[in-house]
Amino acid sequence: MRPPVLSAQAVLGADVAAAPTEGATEAAARGARTEDGRARGERRVRGGDLPPPRRRLSALLVTHSYFSFGAGTASPTSLVRRAAELGYRYVGLTDDLNVTGGVELFQAAHEHGLKALIGATVPVRVEDDVYPLVLIAASR
Repeated sequence: MRPPVLSAQAVLGADVAAAPTEGATEAAARGARTEDGRARGERRVRGGDLPPPRRRLSALLVTHSYFSFGAGTASPTSLVRRAAELGYRYVGLTDDLNVTGGVELFQAAHEHGLKALIGATVPVRVEDDVYPLVLIAASR
């Protein structure tokens, strides 16, 4: 039986609400609204339902290490260290056509208190074009 496919926002619990600015809460409490239904002072988020710039996902999903020859220069350990410094809770390693850095990634993530996600980037040919497809392994 295949596991259900969930979006990254559903898995990671990202909030996609618009970002209120100073005074927007008071304006919303008074009922002041613009033509498109936003509270006065509330910023419109470019791209519709994308999270505001000051909020970010808690996962660094697509990274390449030096195991992606020519695509990355960092070790999995240094990627995990930097992700921990930036406040991420999850770090994924999706090297090109291999999962060689997986063991080093899991060990470093365990030391830094992060959850490791392992995957690979594989080329997919559709007619005459080739597209990179990022695959992340599911676990129990």
